[in-house]
Amino acid sequence: MLKLRVLVATAAALTAIAACTAENQPTVVNPNSDATVVAAVVSTLQAESDVESIVATAIAEGLASLPTAVPLPTAEPTATSVPPTPAPTPPPLPPPEPTPVPSPTATATATSTPEPTPTPVPTATPFSLESLVSAVGDSVVRIQTEYGSGSGVVVKTDEDGTAYVLTNSHVIDLARFVQVTVREVEEHAASVLNIDLMRDLAVVTICCDSTLAAVPIADSAGIGNSVVAMGYPLGFTSLRVSSGVISGKQVDDFRRRAEVQTDAAINPGNSGGPLVLDDGSIAGLNTFVLRGGNVEGVGFAIAAETLEEVVPGLLADRLSYVPPSLELHPILQDGIFRNDKWDYELAIPPGWRPRVVDEDFVSFAPFRNNVQVSVSTIPTTPEESLGSLFGYLQTFTLSPAPWWDDFNIFAEASIERDVDHFAGHLSSTLPGWEFRYRYETGGRAFTGITQWFLYWSLDGPAILEFSMQMPERIWLNSEYDDERYVPRDILSSLVFRVLPS
Repeated sequence: MLKLRVLVATAAALTAIAACTAENQPTVVNPNSDATVVAAVVSTLQAESDVESIVATAIAEGLASLPTAVPLPTAEPTATSVPPTPAPTPPPLPPPEPTPVPSPTATATATSTPEPTPTPVPTATPFSLESLVSAVGDSVVRIQTEYGSGSGVVVKTDEDGTAYVLTNSHVIDLARFVQVTVREVEEHAASVLNIDLMRDLAVVTICCDSTLAAVPIADSAGIGNSVVAMGYPLGFTSLRVSSGVISGKQVDDFRRRAEVQTDAAINPGNSGGPLVLDDGSIAGLNTFVLRGGNVEGVGFAIAAETLEEVVPGLLADRLSYVPPSLELHPILQDGIFRNDKWDYELAIPPGWRPRVVDEDFVSFAPFRNNVQVSVSTIPTTPEESLGSLFGYLQTFTLSPAPWWDDFNIFAEASIERDVDHFAGHLSSTLPGWEFRYRYETGGRAFTGITQWFLYWSLDGPAILEFSMQMPERIWLNSEYDDERYVPRDILSSLVFRVLPS
């Protein structure tokens, strides 16, 4: 197609050239003969040199007049072929209307049951040691009886100023009068409200001091919690505190109570005082310490879990525990404790329980009165004993425990103990030596009896030591005959089954 258009343009150009030439020099041409025309043109071009420029100009104008090639249309229309129809603009949405809240009707209010408003529980903020003592110290009291002193803590108050003081039962046990000192100077006569002998808890009341605040009992306390032991130890008349942590937890199945162990220093006279967490609540009630031998002094407190269980009943003047059974302890056989290593027997009455049982040391105690009977072994050598108990006594005498004060031996005597069979020996008795002594601890006086017997075993000689201790008030008062004669009877029941040789 393009070639055809170029030929047409060329023919047109030639025609124009012919016309132009005719004006300058007329030539006779046969119109019926194209060859003649062409020949005439060629002849003219060759003859006239200026005709070349005219031809070039004509050809250029002819080529410029040709139309530009238009590409064939594709299957899809171009953007400009059909103008797009604009999408209709949506009308603006109306603003959202608030949902009406129905007002409560009078009928609904009348028939609905109002729920009690819960009491907000404040977030416990740990006290510093100084602020803890300031917050709790006034509620920790000193308890004095005619036999000694201990501690206590206020756990409830009434509007009339009556304060309820929690302490150990052994602090007030058998006392004729109880005096409570508040803030180290204010003295109040106290009345015993309730006693739980099994768990060693008691509540006394004083009247009237409306400024005292009750110290709450914690829900529980875990190992590692920081604690402070508060009280009036060692007969001091001013408040003393010692800090530490809860070192362990245990359960005394026989006394039916939970206990916590602490490394905070606890001494005689701390009994009944609180072991306080750093939020100001009671983690336990300081109760006893294990000492002697390799034990440096491990303190224990009746745990908060037991206090929460028992104290409400004590405050309500009702016992919340099962009295101790008078059945014999399972370790006893027909009421007899037998030691197979050292071949001796002791008659233990109902109601007494073993506190420590080991082949070299045992102790038994009742639920009250701080009375104890124990048997221990003291290793010795033939050189120390000089072949007999009396030779041993030439070198050694009874020494006090580390926590005994004002120790004094007021009587000594030779004794004898029966033997079941003497295995060829001429005598059926075993000689011994008895010490009677007095000492004080925690502001309370005690009296004790200790008996020594020389025992020869396959490993060599040893001293078997049989002891009993009781509060001096029981020892001296005839009205306590039941309490004071039972441990003596236990000691007197000692029988060797085989004569030591």
